[in-house]
Amino acid sequence: MSESQGQFRAVLIGIEAYKTRPLTGCVNDIDAVQRLLLERAGVPAANIQRLASAAAPRPTSLPEAPATLANIRAALAALSAQVAPGDDVLFYYSGHGVRAPVPVNGHTFHREALVPIDVHDDSALDPADRLLFDDELNGTLSRIAAIARSVTCVLDCCHSAGVTRGPAPPSLRARTLYPEDLRWPAPLRMPAPSVRGGEAIVPDSLRARYHIISACLDFELAMEGRGLDGACHGLLTRAWLRGLAQVPDAELRTVRWCEIWQAIRADVEAENPEQHIWMTGSPGRRVLGGPPAHGDAGIPLRYHEDADIYEIGAGTLESVTEDAVIAVYGLDPAWFPALDSDEDHAARLGLLRVTQARGDRAIAVALGEPFALPPGARGRIIEAGRGARLRCALEPHDEELAAAIRESPLLELVEPVQSRVRLRQIRAGWLLADAAHGATPSTALAMLRHPRPAQVREVLEHYYLYSLPLRLAEIARDLPNALDLRVLACPRQIPSSQAMTEVLFEAPSFARGEYELEVGAQVCFSIHNRSRERLRVALLNVAASGRVQIIGEEPLEGGSKKRFWAGGALGQPFRMSLPPDRESGIDRLVAVGTTDLSRDLSYLKVDRRFADMLEVTRGGLQAKAMRSGSDESDYKDLLFHKPDSRWTTARATVRTFHVRDDLELRQRPNHDEATDDETDE
Repeated sequence: MSESQGQFRAVLIGIEAYKTRPLTGCVNDIDAVQRLLLERAGVPAANIQRLASAAAPRPTSLPEAPATLANIRAALAALSAQVAPGDDVLFYYSGHGVRAPVPVNGHTFHREALVPIDVHDDSALDPADRLLFDDELNGTLSRIAAIARSVTCVLDCCHSAGVTRGPAPPSLRARTLYPEDLRWPAPLRMPAPSVRGGEAIVPDSLRARYHIISACLDFELAMEGRGLDGACHGLLTRAWLRGLAQVPDAELRTVRWCEIWQAIRADVEAENPEQHIWMTGSPGRRVLGGPPAHGDAGIPLRYHEDADIYEIGAGTLESVTEDAVIAVYGLDPAWFPALDSDEDHAARLGLLRVTQARGDRAIAVALGEPFALPPGARGRIIEAGRGARLRCALEPHDEELAAAIRESPLLELVEPVQSRVRLRQIRAGWLLADAAHGATPSTALAMLRHPRPAQVREVLEHYYLYSLPLRLAEIARDLPNALDLRVLACPRQIPSSQAMTEVLFEAPSFARGEYELEVGAQVCFSIHNRSRERLRVALLNVAASGRVQIIGEEPLEGGSKKRFWAGGALGQPFRMSLPPDRESGIDRLVAVGTTDLSRDLSYLKVDRRFADMLEVTRGGLQAKAMRSGSDESDYKDLLFHKPDSRWTTARATVRTFHVRDDLELRQRPNHDEATDDETDE
């Protein structure tokens, strides 16, 4: 499909005049976004659909209709009919949101929905006919994304009707409705909504075309309030527009989210510390849409100018330990160059040395004069700290290759019995193997046929990044057995409205957490939060190719479950596959949960493969001496002033094969439907 420049199209929805808990700033929000698009971005008025329900008539230069459920559906249908290849699409909603707990078979799932102005219409008794539920909106936007170049969805609303109410700042108002506001029982025992186009099959490749900005996490309240100019806006929208106000008009269509995101987040949290905005999609994507952005996310960084220290958004759980050295990069290059290459040294903006580290964060000082971080700054470890080098072995010992390993600041050469990863020589070359992948041609992670010392170092340094989720899973034990991860057999696509409730059975396995699947098998993944804690849960796939994929990231309240589907499309199963030259392959699934609800684990993603490492040539290798920065007494200790977060993980191994082995595989029921509760084992 061509990625040529097309039209910019937008649907703007602002709703204030609810019968219960009316709002004040939502139509102000869409007025401001409309001005941005018309006056600064040059979007034709004919390309903007406007739905507004204010308490009193408001002047507008665009035609508008009330934001009823029927009109919202009609606007989305019109957008689906108009969109063309190369178009960039914005769906913007400002109003109330609800999050409905739905009990099924003794467990709780959640459904999110946007609230139209006619939500209290008593002629529609079925809740599905009063709200725009997630499955319907996702299905429609999926069909649009299948054609358009990009779809950006900005939601300045709450998705938190299931939360316990807490005191809000007196100057702010929450954009949520509660079950009693809708005259429904709590928890909501809703019938499955009818399927209105939510069954679109969305391939994984389309996920790169989505960009979703949410005003808060699913458990939280999104607020609106008056600014210094006296106008009421949603906190997210005001901060977003303030960030774009600093961008010249000529650069508005090219500015990237990572250039303004930290400023937006800081503005929102300054007004309401209990509200954490959330982004799904690459931070390198253009704010007003554009081609998919790819590259290394890097470690989040923050500079505290008053103390000349740097806060690192990772800690000992991710192998960021004391004395580690972190290189700082800007927005470019998108991909980090080969470590220690000429390109790498040219791209670095500065170096940091970690002086304090704990499980989930660290503090560093500059090696040399302190320097400000540009928008979108990111870091990577270039020298492992105390106890964090990757233990590697050679079988048999080869001094030339050993010298390359010793030269790396990330690697440590050890005996095979002590190693995490090893290279074993056979007649055809050297095989890369670890605990899951054997040292045979059919089971190894990679084959280095004629390895150069620089290439061996390159591959092992890639394994250092690749194995971070596996190492994290070994030490994140604050909440033992809090997560239960299962692979569920799903031989057919399921209607999106039933994706979380359909009775499914566990995939073939020999033992708990070890699955055996034939090529072509279809599955989804289920995670159960068995603790009482609210957790932010990320599901990662540490694949045999050398990539680390983030399958999904969701909040899970205590006792609740979540199913993860292919491409994020509800009801669309994953289909197991293998390269044609492999008889089998192993994927290692890691579910990571943390009580830090604002934590973003995207920096654990690895897009490059071992095969890519075998195709590149390292630039000039050179060890660079590091000099110490300021002494710890020179700066404030803010690291340990922050509350502790707790972490937990669950793991599963999936072996995929072309031909069924002569071993008997058995299919066990998933504990959703089992008569005995296996989660208590």
